Amino acid sequence: MNDKRWIASRAGYRGGVLAGLGGGLIAGGAVRLGKLLRYQRDRTYRERVDLQQTDERYRYISLRSWAFAGRAITVVSALACILCMLLGRETESRALGLLCALAALSYVAAFAAISRKV
Repeated sequence: MNDKRWIASRAGYRGGVLAGLGGGLIAGGAVRLGKLLRYQRDRTYRERVDLQQTDERYRYISLRSWAFAGRAITVVSALACILCMLLGRETESRALGLLCALAALSYVAAFAAISRKV
């Protein structure tokens, strides 16, 4: 039947996605291992990394970058949600809408937790 071909084609798709995901994780681990080895061997690199981790200006820039990235992905997801809704892609629209709601909820939770500490 036609169902068997559909299942086989989906299994091949998932295998390709999982292979790509695994390859990305392996590559990311190799880059991280390379940085660790460089940190252990290169004294000037170690001093620069240690300084960056304790520098207030660097931390401020890093936090602002994360905040911008979070806002950008939320806006892009909301726009994609609306576009999918207009194109009749209900499942994708619902998933993107849930992503936006999750981002907003995590922001509220983080704000509440951090404001208690300050």
